[in-house]
Amino acid sequence: EPLNFYADSLRKNGLNIELQRDISEQTFPTFEHWRKNAAANRARVVAELSEKDWQQFYDACHVLEKLWRAEILGYGIVSARS
Repeated sequence: EPLNFYADSLRKNGLNIELQRDISEQTFPTFEHWRKNAAANRARVVAELSEKDWQQFYDACHVLEKLWRAEILGYGIVSARS
């Protein structure tokens, strides 16, 4: 859901929004960290799961990053009080 969905839901429940911020830009480094961590731990992951599972996770990091950059998905923070 878009960030406004969450803020509107909180407002409808009687809360006052204190902060509503899209932090997608700040989360971009996460994808590279996930890829590096996956590469560093590939043997352990493959031993627990499979090569196919490892590859799917690794590939998903690229897909998620593309969706973030296209502003289809992202990350946000909403804080509210009564």
